Amino acid sequence: MKSVVVLLSVILFSSAMACPELNNVDLASSYDRDEYTEVYSERLPKLSREEFAKYTELADFEYEYCADALELRRVEATQTGTVYTIVVTVEDSCDGGNSYGNIFDESGSKILGSIGDSYIACF
Repeated sequence: MKSVVVLLSVILFSSAMACPELNNVDLASSYDRDEYTEVYSERLPKLSREEFAKYTELADFEYEYCADALELRRVEATQTGTVYTIVVTVEDSCDGGNSYGNIFDESGSKILGSIGDSYIACF
């Protein structure tokens, strides 16, 4: 009985995750490219301090080095067809060669997870 409860808890937790089909996907790995299709990409202009502050994963990054080092991407999850908006760092002077940022719903209004060292972690 205990194992059934644990199994149900795992199933409920994973289905409640905001972006389960992209959780733990490595944006820098060619092996994970079949998990999503990039449908749009653009370099963002330099952000104001207020705009920069809305990206929670970038809280520890220096504004001066990162405010103009961000890219907006829209990706479609292969499994579900769900489109997500991603904002990530793209300059080594900002991120040391790794990508950091946040993943949002398609409209970009709701944070669904973070991106750290190129890996997506959904909430």
